[in-house]
Amino acid sequence: MTNVPVSVALEAILLFRGGVMDIKELANALDLTPEDIEAHLTELGVSLTGRGSALIREGPRVLLGTAPEAQEAIDALRTADLEGPLGKAGLETLAIVLYLGPVSRSDIEYIRGVQSSSTVRTLLMRGLIERNESGGKTRYRITPDALAYLGARSLSDIPEFAKTQDSLRALMPQESAS
Repeated sequence: MTNVPVSVALEAILLFRGGVMDIKELANALDLTPEDIEAHLTELGVSLTGRGSALIREGPRVLLGTAPEAQEAIDALRTADLEGPLGKAGLETLAIVLYLGPVSRSDIEYIRGVQSSSTVRTLLMRGLIERNESGGKTRYRITPDALAYLGARSLSDIPEFAKTQDSLRALMPQESAS
């Protein structure tokens, strides 16, 4: 790592990941000990005081999220995200999860060609997709609410489901296609 303070690298990694990370995972990414990561997380937490971001910790798991004191500023946006119609990004992401699920966020981003953590978060908050964590990997799949949102009772009600699924899988690198 070139002359970048560890706390800056930690903030960048947590922002890039857009989700919960384990301290051991951070230690491996930066080639440091978990104890070193703990010290730098404390430094990062202090540097974020009074800003819109906050370090959220639960045991060995850490997340870069919004500062609780800024909650009022984002409540209206959150309400719009939960109640308004899905935009293009939401529909694209929902379609990818529908046809490829369970699917990782990196695979979603590979197909869309853009960072998708906020779109995934919106779909999670709306209950249209759910997170499944197993073997250290996070994957997303649709929920029954998503089928209802799409006017379907099951995947068999989705027109040309198998054909579209095969077409999407063909876009994926071999190691990701499932």
